[in-house]
Amino acid sequence: MYYNRGLSRLHLNDIVGAEKDFLMNKKLSFEESSGFVKWWADKKYRVEFLVDGLANPQSLDESRGFKPVFSLKDSLRGALRHERTCYDVFYYNLTVKVIPNKKSIEG
Repeated sequence: MYYNRGLSRLHLNDIVGAEKDFLMNKKLSFEESSGFVKWWADKKYRVEFLVDGLANPQSLDESRGFKPVFSLKDSLRGALRHERTCYDVFYYNLTVKVIPNKKSIEG
């Protein structure tokens, strides 16, 4: 009953209701649920499934909302704000003149 109702809600684009019905189906089912039901009933299963498919998987913690853990290197690099990401530059043509006697740079 919950499986069919979950499918109906999914087709009606009621994702939250479908997840609840598939979760109830998983709880009441005596046999092992299919991968389809597991996908919709278990958020942790979805995240692990998607992360396993990545080339460079990171350990994601459920208590942090499945967000990656930042390291010291990440904080030193800084955030990718608009000022850093708005330019699409592949080549810099710089002319720089170093003047050691004056301890200055021109260009």
